[in-house]
Amino acid sequence: MGIRVIVVADVRLTREWLTEALADSSDLSVAASVENANDLTALVMRDRPDLVIVDRGMPGSIQATRELLAVDPSLKVLAFGVQETEPAVATCLEAGTSGFVPRAATRAQLIEAARRAVRGEFVASPRVADLALRHFAQRAQGNGDGAGGGLSVRERQIARLLELGYSNKEIAARLGIEVATVKNHVHHLFRKLKVRRRGEAVAKWRCCGRMGSARWEVRHSG
Repeated sequence: MGIRVIVVADVRLTREWLTEALADSSDLSVAASVENANDLTALVMRDRPDLVIVDRGMPGSIQATRELLAVDPSLKVLAFGVQETEPAVATCLEAGTSGFVPRAATRAQLIEAARRAVRGEFVASPRVADLALRHFAQRAQGNGDGAGGGLSVRERQIARLLELGYSNKEIAARLGIEVATVKNHVHHLFRKLKVRRRGEAVAKWRCCGRMGSARWEVRHSG
């Protein structure tokens, strides 16, 4: 089954380019292409896409992202055309954005970004990744904590599996523990990282969580 995508952009030319670019891939399909966030939540609930690509220049794009992830926390949202400034990047990250695609991206780059986002990877240019790192580092410093220094070994394992896109059920099977236990660890992980959503946790872990920590690996149970 292919990756289902909803495209949201108020500029027709942008909307058509995104839709046509995604059509170049055999494993991606556009379930819907809309010009605003009106009834977007209902559309997502109906079509159950794997990914939503939102034009950041569209009015209400950040609020739309928050509302979508409140309804479906597992949904991946790519922000298209975000200004490469720390405030713009930080706003998207805190809304739960899974990654960033610049307006100058090629079709091949857009397709690869969509695939990576659905796999649970944090997608960003080196410049945006640097801004994300700076944002999380400053916030951690302001809160008097680090991005990953206070995590237990198990929480680090789960952070890595979240980064790889595993569901709670898949994490439980991989680590040989109960799903309820995974949920408990995820709750504590979010609290320690001071985030509310998986996308933000993955972004913060990827940018900062490994800094200064020993290398470790996730092992198969049994």
